[in-house]
Amino acid sequence: MKRILILINLLLILSYCTNNAPSHITTGDTKFIKVLSYGYPTVDYYQRNKVAKKYGYSIIPVAGCEVSQMLIDSVKILNEIAYNEIEKINGKDWREKYEIDVENEFKLDTLIINEVEKLDFIMKKNNELSQSNNGLHFHVDSILENEIYRVNVSGYDVTTVKYENVPGHLVPSADYVSYFRIFYNYKKHMVDSVDNKILFMFKGK
Repeated sequence: MKRILILINLLLILSYCTNNAPSHITTGDTKFIKVLSYGYPTVDYYQRNKVAKKYGYSIIPVAGCEVSQMLIDSVKILNEIAYNEIEKINGKDWREKYEIDVENEFKLDTLIINEVEKLDFIMKKNNELSQSNNGLHFHVDSILENEIYRVNVSGYDVTTVKYENVPGHLVPSADYVSYFRIFYNYKKHMVDSVDNKILFMFKGK
């Protein structure tokens, strides 16, 4: 559902507003062109970055939510160079095609998540986490073959909750983990397989 995708991307905002960008991103021997970003990502940020890789580039956050004019100007100059390179690969109308692909990706992710969240074991896990005011987050992170999509289902591991002393109150934190990797056949509307090994992703707050 769209509200779930928006929630996921708002969580990404909290992360990207505080993290620095990696020096480069590679897939095998192929290096993506880097398009720099800063500030608050859009609600479809995840889909934009996923689709961008199909066009030969990756969106890299380089600063927090507060930026200087110097950084804004520098990003503009570097991105103009990057966009020229992307145009050489994809043609002058690549932006229009990209926007259409992002919109379609967002719609498809919404439909797949809407089906996956209704699975019995997903509903059970969501209800379990809701007892601690938590819930599951969904990413349709890749298509493997034909109509089989991998859905990464993640959330906070409430068994790892710790409390940090902050003047006046205690702030809870917990590890962020991947609970399930669901391989879902969207054409047949059924689960192909499930990997339910809990995988650590990062320290959460």
